Amino acid sequence: MRASRTLLAGVVGLAALAFAPAAHAALPPAPTAPYTAITATGMNGSLAWTPSDKSFDQPSRSASFFSLGASDHGQGLHFWVTAPNGSSLAVGTYPFVDSYGDATHATLYLGGGPTGVGGCGPKSTGTVRILELTDTSFAADFDYAPGSDYCLGGGHGEVRWNSTIGYRVVTADKAPLRFQGAAGEGIPAQTVTLTGAGSDPVAFGSATVAGGGADGFRITGDTCAGNSIGYGQTCTVTVAADDSKAMAHEAWLDLPDALGVHRVVAMTSYVKKSLRGTFIPLYPIRLVDTREGRGLPKGGLTAGQTAVIHANNGFAPVGAVGAVVLNVTVTQATAPGFVTAFPAGRPRPLASSLNFPKGWTGSNSVTVATGAGENVAFYNNTGTIQLIVDIIGFYAAGDAISQGLCQFGQRCVTSEYHPMTPERLVDTRTALKGKKMPAGSYLTLSIDFGPYDNAHLTAFAVNVTAVNPSAAGYLTTWNGVSGGIPTASTVNYGKGKTVPNMSVVQANPCMFTGDCPESSYPRSFGVYTSAKTDVIVDLFGIYDDGTLGAGMRFTPMDPTRIVDTRTGLGHPVALGPAKTAKITPSAAVLAGNAQALALNVTAVAPTKATYVSAWCDGFARPTVSTLNAVPGQIVPNAAMVEISSPGAFDLYNNAGDTNLVVDVVGSFYFSDFDPSTAVGQGLRTAGLNPHPVISPPVLHVL
Repeated sequence: MRASRTLLAGVVGLAALAFAPAAHAALPPAPTAPYTAITATGMNGSLAWTPSDKSFDQPSRSASFFSLGASDHGQGLHFWVTAPNGSSLAVGTYPFVDSYGDATHATLYLGGGPTGVGGCGPKSTGTVRILELTDTSFAADFDYAPGSDYCLGGGHGEVRWNSTIGYRVVTADKAPLRFQGAAGEGIPAQTVTLTGAGSDPVAFGSATVAGGGADGFRITGDTCAGNSIGYGQTCTVTVAADDSKAMAHEAWLDLPDALGVHRVVAMTSYVKKSLRGTFIPLYPIRLVDTREGRGLPKGGLTAGQTAVIHANNGFAPVGAVGAVVLNVTVTQATAPGFVTAFPAGRPRPLASSLNFPKGWTGSNSVTVATGAGENVAFYNNTGTIQLIVDIIGFYAAGDAISQGLCQFGQRCVTSEYHPMTPERLVDTRTALKGKKMPAGSYLTLSIDFGPYDNAHLTAFAVNVTAVNPSAAGYLTTWNGVSGGIPTASTVNYGKGKTVPNMSVVQANPCMFTGDCPESSYPRSFGVYTSAKTDVIVDLFGIYDDGTLGAGMRFTPMDPTRIVDTRTGLGHPVALGPAKTAKITPSAAVLAGNAQALALNVTAVAPTKATYVSAWCDGFARPTVSTLNAVPGQIVPNAAMVEISSPGAFDLYNNAGDTNLVVDVVGSFYFSDFDPSTAVGQGLRTAGLNPHPVISPPVLHVL
């Protein structure tokens, strides 16, 4: 024995056990009688030390004490057992405790060996059975109790010295099992291979999962159950971790044998919140312009043509983009028609992204899921058009977004959506006292939600309308700071037209490295016009960095038509003046805890100048519009609309008669909030200052 009795007396408890993964290593020769070995099994696997590959000392013993030590390249393993006070060791069964026993408890110690493994610590309890005790031989088995303070799943050990009694041990190639991943992203199952390493075979019962976090794991395969494995033979148990929600679990795999011994392997899982469905705002990037051959061949799209573009144009890690938010512009149309954007590689849906008359120049915000290879397809049904596509952000496909940098080599700021009661940020007809924005000028619009909320805002969901322009031109929205004014457009307008478009605009970036400080100033963005015009901007939602709570994430779907009053789909007739239609989508559209819908709303040939509003059913109609249209015009616009608890929203037409077409492109759901505690717009104030201060716009003339 290498350590003195006095030194060992200072060590308490069943110390950390060393579990050497041995299933894939060459096994030493099979043991033969007489047997000398120290074995143990516990939370982190099993060990089996024998003279075939370890150096054993002569035991130290007295009438009340037995100890046996071994070493392996300088690492020592020590066992001892002491009889209850005033007693001598004898064949029999004793309860033990973690310190020198009393008149009824023995003391047991096993410690040393390779570090960093084991399942028990101080305050362990259990039972030791002395099976053989002579001047020339010793045999004992011991078990430490499950749940005894730090023992967790418990364990079992066998000690033999020059004994005729065989021993049973199996080694595990993996211990402990550690699972890690993101909720909903899939965590690979793990298989433990058990190898017989003792003189006697081990007959297994059915494996189970035990411990406080047992509901976080399930056994998906067990070749050990009902089988007996001898020396060098193997069996396997496969375990999967629950990844349905973000949570940490701790438990153990319990492997019982026919003799009542429970071999255990510790298991932990850490499932973090997935980034799937979060939004990443971008500085606008032009992906396609067929007028100059950018992204697609020069010359435009002809009738019936489908063109495919790569939506992730190097601004995010490969595989990160699940859906893109685009501004799609059609110009030089030779015939009236429509364009449909849809995931590449999938069947083209019966839906439209942008409807237009002959000679029209206009745009619409389009959210579309990516298909194979992160590609998006565009279909043109009639005539020839020039197609322009700008990207302003994307929704994450999963956790690939955390594995790289986004646009301009900066970190990806993932965001969640918060709908709000719409507020008008500016109407230049009054804000500029009857003067239009000059050509080549831009507005800075600032919104103050308070220092804490400001620090976490990442983007604004707005509706932008050009009113009575003096010439054809375009509006651009951007963060107002980075990169100068983009070459991309948000609204394309003709002279004298009223043209709306929805946009998600990146907020002005923080002036400090990392997250914004809580003392950050109000967040802002810019609106640029190329020609003289009046501008209306309405705010109907914000995105935050996931800190404020009750945020929504996005699930894209193939565009699905739910309303076409021309055919009676969703509503039987065109909407008359001052009429409201209640729209209730199908269960398939509302699947997945949908709390809001991403829509494309199109007014078709109204008989009078009008506006259309879309909002959550059961709540007051907002004072701002979703789109504006003049007689005979076809006007599309995107909308993000909350739905009531039965899953409905409302459409309102202000004047004349107009047909309406509505397509759904996706839905929003709560990422970490129980929607059963609130209904529809009642959630708008959760975690967000509901009364932002809107500063007067600042006009910059370039």
